[in-house]
Amino acid sequence: MRRGRVEKERGVPSAPPGDLRREIRLTQASALFAVVVALPPLLGGLAELIGLGHGGPREIASAVLTLAILGCVTYGVVIHHLARIGYLERLGDRRSSPAEEADGEEPTLTILVPAFKEEPAVVRKTLLSAALQASGRRRVVLLIDDPPNPVSVADREALFASRRLPVEVANLLGDLHGPCAGAAAAFARRASADTVDLSAECGALAALYRHAAVWFEAQALPYRQGGHADRFFAEAVLGELGRRIASATATSRTSRTRR
Repeated sequence: MRRGRVEKERGVPSAPPGDLRREIRLTQASALFAVVVALPPLLGGLAELIGLGHGGPREIASAVLTLAILGCVTYGVVIHHLARIGYLERLGDRRSSPAEEADGEEPTLTILVPAFKEEPAVVRKTLLSAALQASGRRRVVLLIDDPPNPVSVADREALFASRRLPVEVANLLGDLHGPCAGAAAAFARRASADTVDLSAECGALAALYRHAAVWFEAQALPYRQGGHADRFFAEAVLGELGRRIASATATSRTSRTRR
């Protein structure tokens, strides 16, 4: 298990799963078979073209056309098989190794957010929506396609505002992530020292839930005063997450009371 993780960290590609290896071998065999089948007609057409060196224009044109058609078909078949082999190899690289699956690790999901002269407010909501997805480990990348040297003042200000958004959103989420990460590290230390008090842990967890619920409500409040898109973002994204966390807070409080 450790070896698989170390190889991944060092950049050594892991072997594809068995089903993909079989598909790759079958594709390679199919490509070889297609080349073997197409080679005799190609060589025959080439020999015919050479033999018609003193033939008429119609015979030469027919031979050239036949050879060109056979060459295009063969080229297309070979390229198709090579593309399929490359796709299968990339698919094998993206799949989790058995060591990762046994260790419960999830692959990192990269979310690309393209933006071309978009309003910074729209990009901000998109980044927040992507960052708050419940998909495990993820990485959000903003792709700004604006001209790098805008002429107008408005375009230049919009470009600079878009470039600042990833840092602003990261800092905003840091206010939510910081207490949770600190509490998780503290719990890990208590667990390693075998000094865990379940009642106190439930209380600390409930406090974190309350902090998160308040954070989501504070973020949703300004959007509730905006237009239709802002109100939808406030209710469907921030508000929904806040309600889920509030429900978890109530569950944690009930569990603590029973204990």
